[in-house]
Amino acid sequence: METETHIVPLIVGDARQCKAASDMLLDKHNIYIQPINYPTVPKGTERLRITPTPLHTDEMIFELRHALVSVWTSLELPRERADAAITARKLTSGDLTLPTTGG
Repeated sequence: METETHIVPLIVGDARQCKAASDMLLDKHNIYIQPINYPTVPKGTERLRITPTPLHTDEMIFELRHALVSVWTSLELPRERADAAITARKLTSGDLTLPTTGG
């Protein structure tokens, strides 16, 4: 999902699945990502809120990517979704690679 902030919203599209994904990330991968459900977002646009910081290393980002792919596979979540309300791209290995800038 496109964003103009450092927060990376990852669409799940279902409240129960969103909570399950968040729980599985914490329980199996020791990664906490906040689930965002209705009424904060409209029903059908439930998402995980990923908040990378400068303290997250490339290794951490790669671990997150692998954990997300594992969770998406386990929960049989769709990797593509597009409708009038939201747009999300297919989750690929490069989706969570952060650009490096400045020095």
